Amino acid sequence: SQLGFDIEPESLRAIEKNKKLIKEISEERIHDEITKILVSDRKRQGIDLLEKTGLLHFIIPEFDDAKNTPQPKNMHFEGDVWSHTLLGLEKSRTADPVINWAILLHDVGKTFTVQMPEEGSGDRIRFNGHDSEGAKIAAKILRRLKFSNEEVSTIEWMIKFHMLFSNLFKMREARRVMYLADPRFPKLLELFWTDANSSVRSTPSGRVLPPELSAYNRAKRILEAE
Repeated sequence: SQLGFDIEPESLRAIEKNKKLIKEISEERIHDEITKILVSDRKRQGIDLLEKTGLLHFIIPEFDDAKNTPQPKNMHFEGDVWSHTLLGLEKSRTADPVINWAILLHDVGKTFTVQMPEEGSGDRIRFNGHDSEGAKIAAKILRRLKFSNEEVSTIEWMIKFHMLFSNLFKMREARRVMYLADPRFPKLLELFWTDANSSVRSTPSGRVLPPELSAYNRAKRILEAE
């Protein structure tokens, strides 16, 4: 991932065959190696390879059903939750490991909160509370991988509030300023930008629409002014 190389085929087969041996590696080492992937230029390829070799199942089993968790096509034309996560890593424009871990884990709660519409109801797939549930799940994963308390707290907060922007300009100014003044807000803003750019909106006919960034742009202007 760091150097843009491919794994030699026989070595790749050996990794797949012996994937269970990852359980013998310390959590601290796994934490460090995944972080190296997440600050590289090939974040998507590295994490995708962890999943395809079967290693991710032993490291973050909470992702096991992400490929089987559909999303509404008009809001996520890119596909299932795992496809959205990988696209987010591809769109990421930062080398900040905290932000990239948040990108990786921001929708981990969707698999555990998905609600499929009743046939003929005209409703869409919903993930009510996936932000709060995902924050709890992410904190559990991060503690398991020996993150510092400060890192856990920051990433958990980012995931809990990554849906904030739809309501940011509807709330009272005092409450809005409370979020904007938080030192973690710039990281949250970057997570929102990435999430918006990896949520591929489309028309009923399947025409892809540009990302919805009006809330991001408004929040960024206010933050810069302050």
